[in-house]
Amino acid sequence: MDFTSVERNYLDTHSYKIEQLWECAKNKPIINLPISAFNNSLSSKYWDDKEGNDISPYEVLANPKKAPYHIEAINKADLNYPLIVSESNLDVLDGLHRLCRSILLQKTNIDVQKISVSDLKKCIGVVQMQRSKSKSLTDGKKKIKTSKKKIKTSKKKIKTKNKIISLKNKKNKFLIGVLNR
Repeated sequence: MDFTSVERNYLDTHSYKIEQLWECAKNKPIINLPISAFNNSLSSKYWDDKEGNDISPYEVLANPKKAPYHIEAINKADLNYPLIVSESNLDVLDGLHRLCRSILLQKTNIDVQKISVSDLKKCIGVVQMQRSKSKSLTDGKKKIKTSKKKIKTSKKKIKTKNKIISLKNKKNKFLIGVLNR
């Protein structure tokens, strides 16, 4: 397994608090890279449109009416913060809305901080350990049992003392994990 597939597996199957990622990247040097280096992230269907269909940042930029909430986030994006990208393949881990704003402003370069797989494991591993404390994972439709109470999962926000983490795996099935606070 090469470096990139290890990283890809980690990103596809794990969730993390963005604050943990910021903490891991805070001492990384800021470098300036051409926006064209991020075509892979811009063409990947990371986002959802207003009907819940997968959509890429490029598709949102081409047709803003498909995902007005992403356009709003793009317009509010603060370019004072660098993107956080994977060291091996420049996947954007934090900052897709900032990247899109830079495109709309016709910038050619953007500031980034690179983070390695070992750094990702430090950040994400904490969540993985806590997630394993929950009793089970589901496909997003069933009930899960946590150490505190049963809750019904959905795409809507759920008020609970635990934080619900959801993500899509490689087969686009939603996985749910619980972080105990």
